[in-house]
Amino acid sequence: MLMNPHINIEQALTSARVPVARKFDIRAVSLGRISGVFRIWMERSRQRRDLANLDIQGLNDVGISPYDARREINKPFWQK
Repeated sequence: MLMNPHINIEQALTSARVPVARKFDIRAVSLGRISGVFRIWMERSRQRRDLANLDIQGLNDVGISPYDARREINKPFWQK
């Protein structure tokens, strides 16, 4: 398929019914919000590391099965 040289890429994608990705504006993201996300990720990572260090008795004490603990431990830090 030959493209018309007078059509820009957004027009071509729109006519092909392909959604155009929204432009990311770094100015719209505050440093406080970014640091908040990093703090959440670090806390999740620490909690999952602590969970991994619990034995069966510790898991029973907090009411978590070994299966649920393993599933939580294997999640990446960015997943809730």
